[in-house]
Amino acid sequence: MMKIINCFLILSIILVTSCNQSSSSKDDHGATSEESSNIESTPESILLNDGKKWVVDAPMMVAIRNMEKAVQNFSSSNPETMMDDYKKLSNTLAENVEYLTSNCTMTGQSHDELHKWLVPYIALTEQMAAAKTPDEAATVLNDLLTSISEFNTFFE
Repeated sequence: MMKIINCFLILSIILVTSCNQSSSSKDDHGATSEESSNIESTPESILLNDGKKWVVDAPMMVAIRNMEKAVQNFSSSNPETMMDDYKKLSNTLAENVEYLTSNCTMTGQSHDELHKWLVPYIALTEQMAAAKTPDEAATVLNDLLTSISEFNTFFE
């Protein structure tokens, strides 16, 4: 259990340090992403790309769709194996987060917007790994479903 939690913590640190781009960094045209956006928002609000969804690079999208499928198709009706089932889900999510973060190829504002979604999502996967009861894990599972729905609102 501690090994999984430590893995998630390391992944989070790697994600933050390897993809350390400020949302106000200069783009290829010398404008900041804040200047190039015509929508006002708080730093955590994900913006659309001029009213359209951001395109996520194909290798990264594979990992995201794998996590989406795992979360959406999760079921465990046997009380005796329920926590083991949640742990298997947690391991699947951890593997895909690792793949996603190690294959980060995006740059610019699309990268920044993806991070606004990804950082809280990774925190949820860490909460899933740390869940001690089926009720706690079920609550996190619902939050993961909501997060994936949010992803699909802003990204393709």
